[in-house]
Amino acid sequence: MGHIYLILKFGLCRKSIREMIFILLLSIISVGCLILMNRVYGWFYDGLVSRDYNTALVQLILYFISMVSLGISEAEMHYRKRIFTVNCRQTLYNYYGVYTLDEEKCLFSCQRMSQDLFQFSFQFINLFSLLSRSILLIPAFLYVLLSSSIDYYIIFICIILTVICSMISKKIGEPVAKLQYNQESLEGSLRRKLIEQIQLPKDEQILPNLLASTKNYIAMSSKERWLMYFKNSYEKISHCLPYICVLPKYIAQEISLGQMVQTGVALSKLITEISFIVNNIDKIVEFDATIKRVKELEYARQSSIQDILNN
Repeated sequence: MGHIYLILKFGLCRKSIREMIFILLLSIISVGCLILMNRVYGWFYDGLVSRDYNTALVQLILYFISMVSLGISEAEMHYRKRIFTVNCRQTLYNYYGVYTLDEEKCLFSCQRMSQDLFQFSFQFINLFSLLSRSILLIPAFLYVLLSSSIDYYIIFICIILTVICSMISKKIGEPVAKLQYNQESLEGSLRRKLIEQIQLPKDEQILPNLLASTKNYIAMSSKERWLMYFKNSYEKISHCLPYICVLPKYIAQEISLGQMVQTGVALSKLITEISFIVNNIDKIVEFDATIKRVKELEYARQSSIQDILNN
């Protein structure tokens, strides 16, 4: 977190902060739409079961209005994230400037300086929007569940399982971040060597060896495979688990079909948002590797400034 704060300290301008505020407001709107859709979904099913088709039709219209509103807010959020990325990248680019153009000091990062700054800005705002929405959705759907007929111990068990799975996914993802960072450094080194070869006479040019890059890429792919095994399996199980939990109450006729659907969707959404780390572990791993590369730019900048002061 300290490294993210340090980078953002020099990357956030007024325009970037304004876009972050817009994204927060859009997150609130999307959360409101999701809550309304959850309520309407249950009422719609109850209207069908009781053959109250006029009520069911009204609920269906409300559902579509909420869905369209959600789609518009998500599209606007996508645009705002792009604008944030441009503004943040430009500010960071101007801040690091020529101080980071020494490849020996920043370990090949200047070979991809522009792309690293772009990736950091985009990955940060993408995770920020996802996290802010999760923070808003968790208490909202928790309230929906607590006000329904679901047993509290079911919510507690789901939360505990989710936390445990999040810790496991983080543990699996740690070596992947290191290997991704190494891969980018090796690719940067390869690009530099290719540029050096182009500058030589034709008869002296030799293609650089790909062995180190290939071995690291295979190792990274192997670790990512296990990460995706866990993530994909968890996603599939977490979608059906809520309905398994509430199905006995429906069979015992303690709740209606609409209540079962509403509670199942709410519990599924709660699990999804609490599972932020598991569901976004691939994005978190990529962001961690990007932070390490951008950190090198800061070290190179400080080193260059120190050299100037010494001279």
